[in-house]
Amino acid sequence: MLFDARSARQVAAIGDDAAEDDLPELAQRCAQRIRAQLGVRLPANGYPSFEASAMEPYARGMEHLRQGDALSARAYLEKAAAAAPSNPMVHSGLAAAWSALGLELRAGQEARLAFDSSAALGRVEQLEIEGRYRAIANNWPRAIEIYQALFTLLPDDLEYGLLLASAETRGGMAQEALGTVNALRGRRSPLGDDPRIDLAEAQAAGALSDYARTRQAARSAAEKAGAHGARLQYAKARLLESGAMQTLAAAGFADVRAEARRICAELGDRACVAAAYRIEGNQMAASGNLAAARSLYQAALEMANQIGNANEKLNTLAGLANAAKLQGDLRAAERYCRAALPVGEEMGPQKSYPVSLDLAGVLAEEGRIAEALALIRQSLQVSRRIGDREGIGLSLGALAHTLALQGRSSDALGSYREALGILREVNEPFHLGETLLEMGNTQLEQGDLPAARKSFEETRTLSHDFPGGFAASEIERAFARLSLAEGHFADAAAHARLALGSFAAAGREGDRIEAAAVLTRALMAQGSIAEASAVMEQVPSPDVRKLPAESVLQFQIARCLVLAHTGRREEAVRAMDVISAEAARSGLPRLAREALQARQAVAKVTRPAP
Repeated sequence: MLFDARSARQVAAIGDDAAEDDLPELAQRCAQRIRAQLGVRLPANGYPSFEASAMEPYARGMEHLRQGDALSARAYLEKAAAAAPSNPMVHSGLAAAWSALGLELRAGQEARLAFDSSAALGRVEQLEIEGRYRAIANNWPRAIEIYQALFTLLPDDLEYGLLLASAETRGGMAQEALGTVNALRGRRSPLGDDPRIDLAEAQAAGALSDYARTRQAARSAAEKAGAHGARLQYAKARLLESGAMQTLAAAGFADVRAEARRICAELGDRACVAAAYRIEGNQMAASGNLAAARSLYQAALEMANQIGNANEKLNTLAGLANAAKLQGDLRAAERYCRAALPVGEEMGPQKSYPVSLDLAGVLAEEGRIAEALALIRQSLQVSRRIGDREGIGLSLGALAHTLALQGRSSDALGSYREALGILREVNEPFHLGETLLEMGNTQLEQGDLPAARKSFEETRTLSHDFPGGFAASEIERAFARLSLAEGHFADAAAHARLALGSFAAAGREGDRIEAAAVLTRALMAQGSIAEASAVMEQVPSPDVRKLPAESVLQFQIARCLVLAHTGRREEAVRAMDVISAEAARSGLPRLAREALQARQAVAKVTRPAP
């Protein structure tokens, strides 16, 4: 047994036996296992060639990495690399630090440099370096194969087991990662009590959308880290726990997050603080407080810029773009997406394609279909090349939505079905529900009301089963449109009122005017012209320069219908002529068709309603 003399804590323990004549081999075997438990690796042919000035910064850098402090690790490892520029172990460690900071291109360069110069090392070290290189390159099958071999060869080496679990989770084998976690827990103390095992379980459970298990595992990791006095590890585990609690809508998640942020601030870990602000911003956006969300994202972005953390910078820019889009401010959303593009490109293809899809969504809403389609097809190509099934599904869904805006409903439905098959396969309920909702809207436009109802009802079931739910307001608006098409005008008005109230409270201006338009048409269908007129009067004229073209058009059509039914038919017809011309220039054929149909409906109104 080996003890830490400062804390009197046992840090390693092994047991083995051999015949007296085999004592040298026994000693070597025990030394190797002790080194494995301590995280010390030596090549089979002796110690690696380390310049004396590189040894300490390398050791400190790797320890900071094990504690989850990639920023501090990078500083030490860069110093070690300057002192030992030809040492592959140093370059591999630096690659891990860059990767943890989200800078995948730099990480890939360092990992390749380490891999290309590792031939003189022992077989174990060669495999370790190749494993990191393959993982950074998103070659998950090979990375998993390597880490399985290393973990089998050195079962007492906790690091290899953790690397295997991480590769399995990120490589789409989260269930297998949980099996690896169970194997790690079976190691004798203190190895089996390492809080990083619980964190690996939490991350694998999250990938499986098992947020209750994520919460439990993160809490266990925090308790163990706290008992060992590892405050930063404790704070990060609590931050992960708060995110799971937030998803589960569990009481107290804000207090847990605040505690984690406070500890991170005390320890000077601004990346952790920025993550806490971003997670709180996500919660504010989900609850409808978009102004507060943007403020929190901005605070996180400033910190990310100060410390050079590309991961947080990308995440916060994506949050800002999403919040701006939800508020109907497409110009701001485009600015944030374009600011995120070079960050994502520097980080690598797995980070860049989601930004391209976000930007494509904004451009499509603005009527810039050709630009949107180019970005979507590029994202689809990248996702296929790197084998990202979720990315393929999301790209196909974005393609379908854009085709629908073009009026190519049949082509859109084919892409939607392909996207749904993949999203079901990868068990992504939120994006699955979002795609079902959009497909239902396309089915509704085609007049296939039973199919639209089936899509909307499945979305509602997914939202109900998802912890905390999602897209409640969008689902209400979808059922309002469906009920209106089915002739159930009272139901349509009831659904539309709920959607309008939620969108208005959240400051989602584009969605608000669209819900107001549906409510107005439902009320007019019931003969409640005065009430419909009152709804229009309560909603200010939309800013056509910022808001989505489709939302603006729906509102303008509803307003013209109210004018026509209140004795101002000629004024309404003239307005519809202008609107139809604008819709024809919008680059969105579907809107042009809807405007023409609405113009015909307005022209048919011959007298004011009694």
